[in-house]
Amino acid sequence: RQVLISKQQSVIKNLQGEVQSEELEAIKHMSHGLKNTLKWMNEDSCEEKLQFGHHSPDAAPAATLQTALYNYLPEEVWTDQGKGLAGSRYKPLYSTACDRVSGMEDVDKMRWLSLSVAKLVFTYASLKGYPDVESLAFMDGVLAEVDRCTSSKDKAICLWSLATPQLRGMEFCSILGWAVREDDGSPSIRAAAEILAVMKSVLVNREKDGDLPQHVYRGISMPREEVKFFETMMEGGNKYRAKMPLATSWERHVAQGFMARSFGNKARGFTKVFFEIQFEKTWCAHACYVGELVQRSVSHEREILFMPYSTFSVQKVTESAGDTVMIELVAYADNREHPDDLPTSSWH
Repeated sequence: RQVLISKQQSVIKNLQGEVQSEELEAIKHMSHGLKNTLKWMNEDSCEEKLQFGHHSPDAAPAATLQTALYNYLPEEVWTDQGKGLAGSRYKPLYSTACDRVSGMEDVDKMRWLSLSVAKLVFTYASLKGYPDVESLAFMDGVLAEVDRCTSSKDKAICLWSLATPQLRGMEFCSILGWAVREDDGSPSIRAAAEILAVMKSVLVNREKDGDLPQHVYRGISMPREEVKFFETMMEGGNKYRAKMPLATSWERHVAQGFMARSFGNKARGFTKVFFEIQFEKTWCAHACYVGELVQRSVSHEREILFMPYSTFSVQKVTESAGDTVMIELVAYADNREHPDDLPTSSWH
């Protein structure tokens, strides 16, 4: 936390003009999406009660944003509760975020989403030691794309599906997944929990049965030794939780394409793994439908996104021709019906 505070104090000084450069001057004039985020943080109704002076968003949005983020670094009060979801920081933060989101109008959800995106990106970039110019440009690009959408559902789909911009090869969805997997004491896990709570609230429809396909698919590559986790789960008939947000496709060929690209980018020692996931019921309380969205930089596939720590069981593990490991899973309908201390998969 002290490292982040020191980092952000330096950024604020830079962006307020104490260090001059063409790049920093350019950052002071950001997109409409970023300016909107600053204006929302300025509103008296903002529950965060951020104290960041009297800067004008239109005059110096970057300086205002960094000051706001600097002042939003709460100390985390945490007592280790055990293993898995039970021992995570994600669980209480996500539960609190869901309670807050449930009482919000859509417009307020989107305001909170933008603020949380800004917090996550800046925290991630600070922890990685990336130059401020890069993180702010990436943040601006993400918010600008989301701002192009009108409905809350489309904004959430756009945020998750963005292929560009990237921050040193990382898409926004990858940064979000990183924050959940790391689950450390930085503000990144709080921001990630807030983002996922908003996404779930606008993308999950619990009232309709029959909206899910019979199966969804996921193709990746992973170290060969990590396959042993799934073999152990199958032999013991045990359930487990996937620690990260889990993207799956309605279409087998789409997942196969992802698997081939993932394998081609990995070093030796990795193997191709193809998941076929069957739903326990015709509804799922934590499966987000990420549908087709005609939007620049956004994929058009039909996707089911499982929330972090979703519960699965392994039905079958086989190795097919071409050295591909095939894993058949069951996805359970309601995570709340299963123990919080289930084993968690580090690869999926």
